[in-house]
Amino acid sequence: MPWRLDLVGGYDDGMKTSLFGLLATSLALALSGARPAIAQAVRLGSLTEDERQQQQAALSALEMLGAKVSGNSWERTTIELRDEFRGDVRDLEQLRKVLGPSVLVLSNERASDDWIKLASQVANLRELHLYKVRITDEGLSQVAEHSKLEAVGLYHTRNSDRALIAFETLPQLKFVKLYGTPITLGGVNRFRNQAPTVQVDYRRGAFLGVGGHDDPEGCRIAAVHHGSPADKAGIVPGDIVTRFGGAPVRNFSGLTDLIAPHGHDEEVEVEIAREEATGNRRSVTLKVTLGAWELGPAISNLRR
Repeated sequence: MPWRLDLVGGYDDGMKTSLFGLLATSLALALSGARPAIAQAVRLGSLTEDERQQQQAALSALEMLGAKVSGNSWERTTIELRDEFRGDVRDLEQLRKVLGPSVLVLSNERASDDWIKLASQVANLRELHLYKVRITDEGLSQVAEHSKLEAVGLYHTRNSDRALIAFETLPQLKFVKLYGTPITLGGVNRFRNQAPTVQVDYRRGAFLGVGGHDDPEGCRIAAVHHGSPADKAGIVPGDIVTRFGGAPVRNFSGLTDLIAPHGHDEEVEVEIAREEATGNRRSVTLKVTLGAWELGPAISNLRR
């Protein structure tokens, strides 16, 4: 995690000298190319007041245009450009002034390949999430050499297997999420062979909307997302999912695996064991029409 060194009190002169010595050594190693991680830490810790003010002004300008900004500016700032964002490509030039680690979410019908071009120029971009945008495979190729990008998510986009080629060369990439895209399992397997250290969460796009944990009988539901397909079908916390689409459910991970091959709008039967007021359990079969992943749950889902 990025850090900064502030000698503002609590240190005697000897301690300050030692700490400054450590910082100088780290800087020398960073500039020599020996320790990229130290180079990044030193860079973030030595931002000038002018650079800090420029970043804050840039974020404020984007917010005034409808962007949603959250998080800690010096640890990880999340910038969401949803349909409420009224700016254009010229306004996105502000992204270049964001120097701290950042997460960029594009969920805007006007998002174009030019937007990705500017996103690729954000020096400390760590995560890029695209939701229902028309950005092309060629547009995504502009991030192919980004040195800091750690995670990419494509949710209900129109990208094909060719989009994955851009991710094969990302040096820091750790995780890719693909929900509801035309990307094929064959394309995913090819990518896994080319980038074996990258974890891939691949789903056709169906969303049930539950949280759960393992139970000896299957998957015990701990939470139901309000308005989700599970909620509409009558699944409630405490239910134990025993079968999904006719297949036995062994645990929460098994339920996730069974949902993944389905597309949204498909109807499946879900068998649950429900405890009654008497303490007895009865088997209930519900028909559930699966939905599409919503933006928030898609980004926050961390099956890592």
